Amino acid sequence: MNTKDVADIFLFSIERIEFYWNFYVVSILVLGGWLASTSVKFTLQFRVLITAGYLSLSGMNLAALIGSYRTAEALRQDLLGIMFKNAEELSNTIRVLTGSSFETRPLIAISIHLGMAILFIVAIWKSPTVNK
Repeated sequence: MNTKDVADIFLFSIERIEFYWNFYVVSILVLGGWLASTSVKFTLQFRVLITAGYLSLSGMNLAALIGSYRTAEALRQDLLGIMFKNAEELSNTIRVLTGSSFETRPLIAISIHLGMAILFIVAIWKSPTVNK
């Protein structure tokens, strides 16, 4: 595998991370908008169903994000290793890649997903029985 192949896979993994975040944000907005505008009764079964669905969506999204962050970090380190052989030619790229680690980003993603889950669950379970 040459430098171009590693760089292409690295960029693809970053695109996947962006896609997963975009999907999560749009899903939250759609679900929140629907819940705010619906006139469905918030029965026990409805609350359990919506909570389970949200937790499934959030859990799968978080798992995909963590896997993509780990892959991107491994590829970043491999790319840096390859680039150090041509350090003079690629000094700017090495500087940027050295300063942008993905190691802490899974913790940030977990924090955001956990915070949103708490907010969502409280909103569902503290809402009145009938929304309108």
